[in-house]
Amino acid sequence: MNLQHIDIGFPITVVDNFYDSGELELIWEELQFLLDNNKLRNPKEMGSAFKSGKILANRPSVFLHKCFKKVSESKILTINKKVFRYFDQIFKKHSSWFFSNVQINISKTLISYYEDSNYYHAHRDRFAITCLTWFYKEPKSFEGGELSLHTSKGKKTIKLLNNRLVAFPSCIVHEVSMIKMKEGTEGKHMGRFCMSQFLSQ
Repeated sequence: MNLQHIDIGFPITVVDNFYDSGELELIWEELQFLLDNNKLRNPKEMGSAFKSGKILANRPSVFLHKCFKKVSESKILTINKKVFRYFDQIFKKHSSWFFSNVQINISKTLISYYEDSNYYHAHRDRFAITCLTWFYKEPKSFEGGELSLHTSKGKKTIKLLNNRLVAFPSCIVHEVSMIKMKEGTEGKHMGRFCMSQFLSQ
């Protein structure tokens, strides 16, 4: 696990290889279960991907609490509690007053899947902290899917890496560039998975 604290006018924490091989295996099992059982919903059903009647995102997604009655029934909801075990390292040790003083009591997890032509236009989240972790099957079979954060000096793009966690204040405007799949990989679940953990008081 490799952790970086970054400040570009607001705090960002980037953690590479956050989940170990055993945890990743269980995460992938549940991602496959969600796909096989058609649990991911289109943006119209989700509702949150619209603003003023305009579509912001065209990728399927689902909040895991809609799929599982108990946290213990979900491998992902059990494993991603790891963020709280490393809460001090990820947030409290950041030099930012925001991260060092933030108080969190609630966590919601959204799973999204991006394939050919999927994107998420500029938006804000309605929480305190947005914590994203990316997964894809290697070797990577697509281009794009990069996260860009809007700053007072322009956009800061965070490179997309497998098993990379990125945390930042939810009020920061951010977007995901369009995915372009390599020829012959469409429809084979070789795209970009994102686990969004929304943290709030």
